[in-house]
Amino acid sequence: MIEVATYDDLASHDRLTGSAVDVVAETLLRRPESVVVAMDEWLVEEKDLTGVSGRHPELVVGVIARETDDAWLVSEGSAEDWVPKSCACAFELADDHDLSTPQEGLDAFADGGRPLGFETPDEHGSIQYAGGRDA
Repeated sequence: MIEVATYDDLASHDRLTGSAVDVVAETLLRRPESVVVAMDEWLVEEKDLTGVSGRHPELVVGVIARETDDAWLVSEGSAEDWVPKSCACAFELADDHDLSTPQEGLDAFADGGRPLGFETPDEHGSIQYAGGRDA
């Protein structure tokens, strides 16, 4: 079981790529009592568990009902199945977490806020993207 305290704990894990990192982070924040199990894709087809979304069927949200040295019994509502640890990782939210996604909501722009990736305006009022293009 991997305790997730920061976004980097997820982003640096080799089992999660692309938007799966954000899906796991958002799921753990919305359902802190649950775990997210990331399974090998071939294993998903053999289990009675349902993935988080159509784009990420390899991510299952549930609770660990039982555990052995080699597997977790993942319970997801009325369905449950054994998942071998050699083919999966289970992520849980750490008690002392500081987990937030790097995306900003619209409220981040209120009261003079500026989007990520922008630099402070220069003395002429020009704003440049972090990549150097003028706005």
